[in-house]
Amino acid sequence: MDRYFLDSSALFKRYLDELGTSRVIELTLRPEAVIVSRLAMVEIGSAATRLAHARGISDDLLRHLLTVLAADFHERFDVIELRPEGYASRADPGAIPRIARLRRHSTRVCIGGFE
Repeated sequence: MDRYFLDSSALFKRYLDELGTSRVIELTLRPEAVIVSRLAMVEIGSAATRLAHARGISDDLLRHLLTVLAADFHERFDVIELRPEGYASRADPGAIPRIARLRRHSTRVCIGGFE
C-alpha cells in the first residue's frame, strides 16, 4: 500500500477548495495512507486565520475549520514529529528512520498537493 506524506500546502487543500483539492480528499479518505508533520497543523491554522481575515470569513466558519483540523490530526492522520535525526510517528514512536527513507517504504511525498 502506498503512503503519502502531505506537506502543509498540500494538506490545506483538504480544507480549502482549490486546484488539487479532489486528489487530496481522495488520499485522505484512506487515513492510514496519510502521513503529516505536526508542524502542518500550526502552519495550516495560521494560513486559515490569515485567509479568513483577508476574505472576511466569519469567526464561526474559521472556528469550525480549526476544530475539524484538530480532530483530523488527532483521529485521522499518522502525525510525525520531525527531528534533525529523522522522524518518529504516533503509529511507531520508537522508529527514527531518516526522512530520505520515506520513498524506500513506498511513501510518496506530496508538495502542494502534487507528487
